[in-house]
Amino acid sequence: MLEAELLRQLRDPDWKVWESVAAHPKATKHVLLEALNNEHRIVRFVAAGHPSATERVLLLAMQDDDWQVRLTAAANKNATEQLLMIALKDQDSNIRAAAAGNLNTTRQVLLVAVTDKQWGVCIAALKNPNATEDVLMIAKEDN
Repeated sequence: MLEAELLRQLRDPDWKVWESVAAHPKATKHVLLEALNNEHRIVRFVAAGHPSATERVLLLAMQDDDWQVRLTAAANKNATEQLLMIALKDQDSNIRAAAAGNLNTTRQVLLVAVTDKQWGVCIAALKNPNATEDVLMIAKEDN
């Protein structure tokens, strides 16, 4: 019932209603996926940052043209290793740094991030509490 009402509200003419729907604490995967198809960046941004965003939602957000939506997806606490590896291939170093700094980042992701040519990405990987000794050694060897 609530999902149907939230989906209905996404068709409201006021974009502020759409933003509220995307931020709703009980927004479902279907509501967030619909919000990611919205023309307004702020609605997509809010959906990508939602604490209940699933891998499917975040993968769709990573395909967005807007770098802020992609950055928000890469920084989301629900980001999976697959999503973070995709984020590390983004042309924008801010998205790569967000992936490297994500607390879900695995050793494998950090090993890739620490060899990035942009120092901000490397620093984010080195500051990540999941960075292991071998990650630190790769960084030392790479520089």
